[in-house]
Amino acid sequence: MIISGNETVEDIADRLNIPISEVDPRSAKAAVVHGSELREMSEDQLHEILRNHTEIVFARTSPQQKLTIVEGCQQLGAIVAVTGDGVNDSPALKKADIGVAMGISGSDVSKQAADMILLDDNFASIVTGVEEGRLIFDNLKKSIAYTLTSNIPEITPFLAFILLSIPLPLGSVAILAIDLGTDMLPAISYAYEEAESDIMKRPPRKTGVDKLVNSRMPLSPIKLEPSSDTPRQWKPFQGDFGENSLYHILALGERGWLLYCDYQHHQRKSETLP
Repeated sequence: MIISGNETVEDIADRLNIPISEVDPRSAKAAVVHGSELREMSEDQLHEILRNHTEIVFARTSPQQKLTIVEGCQQLGAIVAVTGDGVNDSPALKKADIGVAMGISGSDVSKQAADMILLDDNFASIVTGVEEGRLIFDNLKKSIAYTLTSNIPEITPFLAFILLSIPLPLGSVAILAIDLGTDMLPAISYAYEEAESDIMKRPPRKTGVDKLVNSRMPLSPIKLEPSSDTPRQWKPFQGDFGENSLYHILALGERGWLLYCDYQHHQRKSETLP
């Protein structure tokens, strides 16, 4: 049973007492499409229905038609999740971005084709699984971002030493002390953070854009250089101060970067929340 307050084209025609042909399909938020009607539709007609209706019921569809519906949604840029328990659901489960099979009543074929199996056959478990997956992804991204952006400034002098024969401003022991003393605990703590308050209010992430590591991360430490007095790192060559002072500059710079990341995160969070 599906209960909704939205009207189909037929409902609008009955309410206005006009023929169905005179109703603009775009004025209806809901639609019911039978398998026989879907068989006669072109790809453009299917895209038109998927694009203009927020609630669609496809009835009496074949396995191939289910696959066509999934492909149509993906072609429009949607992230598609499919639930199913039978053999005829397997093609759509395999093609979907995430296929969800029933652990109790589902067939073995559908379980093999799915990405997620509900052990209790409870659809509420899908929401719990999505929330846990988003939490793990967010925390991994935080840990990787912090570790990567703090290590780039440490790797750069070694690359300059190898490629340009520039003397090393820091020794291996100092780098190791910075990594073990200032990087390890913050990176681990990020992995155990609780979920953000808006974690289930976000739309599905774009897999081609929102990745664990993106091109912005290696460039982020460059923004920190003016505030961390990075040009002074090369003054040991002039004998102004030694490696110990440079160690403190890098350590303080990384602490500043950690505070900057936390500030930017809370700024973006406050902008998204009502």
